[in-house]
Amino acid sequence: MAWKTGTSPGSDMLAATAIAQYVLTIGDRDTSFLMHPTVMAGWRDESGFLQAVAAEVPVIGLGLDQLAEEAEDDDADEITPSGTSYTLTPARQTGQMEVHGLFNALDGQIDMERLALALFLGGQRRLMAQVAALFPSITAQVGSTGVALSWSVLKSAVDTNHAAGSRGIQVAMLEDKQWQDVSGDALTLGGAIEHQPEMRGFMGGSQGYSYKGRFLNGDLDIFTADSSIITTVGGGADYSGCVFGPEAFGMLTRAPVPDPSVVNAMQMGWMRAELDRYARKDKTAVVTTGYSAAAIAQNGAATEVISAV
Repeated sequence: MAWKTGTSPGSDMLAATAIAQYVLTIGDRDTSFLMHPTVMAGWRDESGFLQAVAAEVPVIGLGLDQLAEEAEDDDADEITPSGTSYTLTPARQTGQMEVHGLFNALDGQIDMERLALALFLGGQRRLMAQVAALFPSITAQVGSTGVALSWSVLKSAVDTNHAAGSRGIQVAMLEDKQWQDVSGDALTLGGAIEHQPEMRGFMGGSQGYSYKGRFLNGDLDIFTADSSIITTVGGGADYSGCVFGPEAFGMLTRAPVPDPSVVNAMQMGWMRAELDRYARKDKTAVVTTGYSAAAIAQNGAATEVISAV
């Protein structure tokens, strides 16, 4: 993103205003979905055995794949992978914002940290999109093409995952329109479907842009995202949401190795931000780079939820 100035200082957009608006534009798209324990259960960091460009991860879970019961005095069986595995292949995620020198002259020094934070939030949304892109590849499916999503259909996705052996809190990631349909349907059924009692809220309300609350006596947390995150299927006729458990997806994030020759650098989560100065053009670019990957770990721990756009 490049910001350019006009010919008159009075017509120039002040730098602080530009930064605040850009941070708001990205920041109003909440990425708390990535911090949910069910989602983080499959998150691999930079440590351990994931050192290759493409790393195969064996699956030994306590939900879909459980330890075997042994009789008294019998030798313990050797624990081996369940026969499933998935591969994480990190891809480079990067972005930059350029600030021209006139902004600094008009409004003081640009806050590069805020620019880097805005770009990091963009990286978080990119990781959410990588996970959402996997939803159409899930085998189990509920909902009907061209039909609005209903509460009973969403609940059946939770039941399907539990029947398959998925344990822990289930997470639903829905497109905004899917949430509008399912919450409206719940209210039409004869009253609001309550959150857990201590939240003292109802399904028609909103806990935030993305997180909508916990339902089914603590079994289901619902998040939403816009159409830039959630994939469409059926030639664009339907949204592909998903309900999944902690065994469903694996993710990997990795920051670049610091270059000792770079002085103006900072760490933003799994991304690294650096300043790139173009003296001849009197501008400075804030560049963020990170690596991320997502893959289906155990297909049976998730159910795709399709409904009309």
